[in-house]
Amino acid sequence: KDRSGSKASGSSAHVQAATPVRPSPCPRVDEEVPAGWFKAGPAALTGGEDGTLRIWDLDSCSQTRQLRGTGTSLTCIAVDWENFYALTGEAGGTLVLWDLRLGEPLEELSSHTGDVFCAGLSWSSRRAISGGADEALRLWTLDHNVPMALLSGHRGSVLCLAVDWEADRAISGGADMTLRLWDVRVGKNRAEMRHTELVKCVSMDWSRRRAVSGTAAGYLCIWHLETFELVSKIRPHPYGVRCISVDWEAGVVLSGSWKGALFLTEMDTGEVLTRLEAHNHTVLGIQADWKMMRALSTSQAGTHGGGLARVWDLRTGCCIAVLGYHDCSVKGLAASWVFRTLPLPSMTEMTKGFRSKLLDSPVLLDNFCRHYFCKHDVNNDNVLDMEEFLLLDKELRQRFGLSALSEKELREKFSMRFRSSIKPLDFSCWFKQQLQVLRRD
Repeated sequence: KDRSGSKASGSSAHVQAATPVRPSPCPRVDEEVPAGWFKAGPAALTGGEDGTLRIWDLDSCSQTRQLRGTGTSLTCIAVDWENFYALTGEAGGTLVLWDLRLGEPLEELSSHTGDVFCAGLSWSSRRAISGGADEALRLWTLDHNVPMALLSGHRGSVLCLAVDWEADRAISGGADMTLRLWDVRVGKNRAEMRHTELVKCVSMDWSRRRAVSGTAAGYLCIWHLETFELVSKIRPHPYGVRCISVDWEAGVVLSGSWKGALFLTEMDTGEVLTRLEAHNHTVLGIQADWKMMRALSTSQAGTHGGGLARVWDLRTGCCIAVLGYHDCSVKGLAASWVFRTLPLPSMTEMTKGFRSKLLDSPVLLDNFCRHYFCKHDVNNDNVLDMEEFLLLDKELRQRFGLSALSEKELREKFSMRFRSSIKPLDFSCWFKQQLQVLRRD
């Protein structure tokens, strides 16, 4: 239904063949942005199996930045949009904390012994939570980057998670066919809600004491979180539910299926209001803007191409934009449709601790060096000549707030150490030595 209560027109969706139309603009902040501040949003983050994290401008439907963490497949994304920080989960068990203002990784959290499938982040309280294939949730304190609690109880992979940080409540679902409600303040399991199928996704509204879970058999289960009883169980389609977004006020659920379609379903009656033929393959993520009646969905890669991110008008059932392709399945998705003005970090804040993080994480250091080396390897011959190195050194000195050397000094240092060119391994060793000198100073 739309906000007036009438049903969306049509029972199926179509994709416009013409050039994608920009979605209806979100409310914007029109006043001038003061120095040291920047505008953020509407924005989305997508993460792929290729290890890339891409930032999209949902107003222009264009990619603004592409980031890379440890290079491992990204499996989930959690974002604190108020502060513009993100937490990505990876295959293999690593979590990476990002400052999205800088586009830089800040921390690498390692404790899981299997793939990470879900995560939550609260930068203001300096906490995070994650779950994965090792059958446990980990509650993290970002001040020390170590798990402050291990939440055990699931007897299978933890596949999905929803968190209310203000209420200190989390709900998780897994391969053991259960939902579990957690008190994250004390790290205790408060309730178990059993299903007859794998729980693939979950959404919670703690103020209403309600939760909705989606299962591998295509069911949507509505739960009461005071009595922990199943309020209703509806099956809008026979395909597995992979992801959901819930409008609690209007009482509707947008679900993504393994068959590639999106279904807008009324929770009270189970009636399908709209079916969107969204993707050719499994829908892996959904984020809806219920105020503007828009949605963003991502998909699995197929035999004829990578995963897609599409923007939908839920009133008309039309695809109004295709953000672009990953060359792989798009497993992670987060979006904010709100326009914000945020402070830019100072140079001191930008560099404080980041040099240490690079030195403490060989993987992040290697990716950092590879990124800058490839950026300045204009000839694409896997070596940097003197002119390329001069530009690279200048950019890195600006990046870390260091005083610039004269061109004569740089040429002398380069000639003494590298002669005529520098290779990737030589550059990594040189850069690491520079960081070690800065740490001692």
